[in-house]
Amino acid sequence: MATFSTYQVKENQSIIDLGTQIYGTPDGAVLLADDNGLGLTTDLAAGQVLKIQPDQVINDGLVEYFSLRNIELSTGPAELTEIVEGFDYRFNFELS
Repeated sequence: MATFSTYQVKENQSIIDLGTQIYGTPDGAVLLADDNGLGLTTDLAAGQVLKIQPDQVINDGLVEYFSLRNIELSTGPAELTEIVEGFDYRFNFELS
C-alpha cells in the first residue's frame, strides 16, 4: 500500500517541475499526475496541495542535490513585477 505525504505547490510550478524535484526525474510527473487525478499538462495553482509518495524516489542523488541547495523548480511563466531604480537594462551596440 502506498504511503502518501503532501506538497503545497509554489507559484509557476508544473507537474514536470514537481516530478523532477520530488522523484528525481521528469518521469516522476507520471506518478504525481496519476496519484492526483491530473494530466501531465494540467496547470497547477499556487497553494494547491498534491499527494506525493516520498518512498518512490527514482533518482536519490538529484532529489538530494535539490534539497541540500534549497532548490525548488519553477519553470512556468514569470512576470516582471518590479523595476529596480537606477538599473538600466538597455544595451547599445555599434557595428564597425
